[in-house]
Amino acid sequence: MLKTPVFMALTLAIAFGLGVSSLWWALERVDGLSQLTINGWSARPFAGTERADPYSRARAAREASLPLGHAEGIVFTAFRDRDGRELRRDCAYAISGAMPSARFFTVHARGSDDAVIATGNLRTPALHSGGLLRGIDGQATIAIGPSAAPGNWLPVTGTGVMTIVLTLYDTPVVASADIGAIDLPDLTRGACNG
Repeated sequence: MLKTPVFMALTLAIAFGLGVSSLWWALERVDGLSQLTINGWSARPFAGTERADPYSRARAAREASLPLGHAEGIVFTAFRDRDGRELRRDCAYAISGAMPSARFFTVHARGSDDAVIATGNLRTPALHSGGLLRGIDGQATIAIGPSAAPGNWLPVTGTGVMTIVLTLYDTPVVASADIGAIDLPDLTRGACNG
């Protein structure tokens, strides 16, 4: 008689454990049904719209984030450099190449805890398109790393992995029929400390 309730309790515990772990895996590890990857940069173009997939909606609710709407812009995140290596805070990186058309864009670095990485000085932890130095061809190269670099430099501090976030505001990219065909800049790794 005691065998049936114990078996039912064990079955329910296993089902609950598998359900919770699969939900955690889907929200933490699965990129989402509508994720787009271009030149190492990943985005969810429908995250702030009614066309968002269920995983994107659940992730936004869990993180209490407010994704950009379709007409507001798009957020691209790089987890790896052009050669597929994980981004590390103790290495120097360069963002170079053509930037998609946008009224305004920002670039900042985030740590493994998804918090913006402090610069360790009075500089703001982000660069924006209005404050960049550009060459005669109109292009700008952005240096990211712990050591000072000439030109456009985004300082990072600490150790461990990081992600680079490129946010395009008021851009025709999201309205494009073929969003996967846009050009995004290269993210290349330079020297590393240690």
